[in-house]
Amino acid sequence: MQRVVILRHAKSSWKDVTLSDHQRPLNRRGRKSAAAIAGELARLDWLPNQVASSDSARTRETWGIMVETIENLSGVIDVEWLSQLYHAGAATIQGVIDQRVGATSASTGVLMVIGHNPGCSNLLSRLASVEHRFPTAMAACLSRAEGDEMWVVEHLIIPREIMAKTE
Repeated sequence: MQRVVILRHAKSSWKDVTLSDHQRPLNRRGRKSAAAIAGELARLDWLPNQVASSDSARTRETWGIMVETIENLSGVIDVEWLSQLYHAGAATIQGVIDQRVGATSASTGVLMVIGHNPGCSNLLSRLASVEHRFPTAMAACLSRAEGDEMWVVEHLIIPREIMAKTE
């Protein structure tokens, strides 16, 4: 079974207008959401062993918060920061997935791709024929049997729903 998590970066800050879009950090809500998503991925046993991420500040910070939870549970994770994933479209993101999932056996774990919208929502539609709003820090957990073309949505993890359960 092949498994992929599509993750949109957590909520970013617009506070410092001197920063470029690529440099924007997370805001307080984004940091809380990233931690909540990491906890939920751990609870569901969807911890990645490899990550391909946009190289923007907000995707790096999202992963930096998540990795504190994830690495404590799963060990060292191979991370690639890819400029081509910055505001990438669905076809580009799918190419990154195909390169990594196709190059490994089904038993190697979970690939996480961290990106931006509309690429993440368009990718979900493209891979699994599912139309869904993709808010910041949402994770879509997809699986497929080796050799299948279509992916199946196993979980849609939305931060506001997780955090509402814990309040």
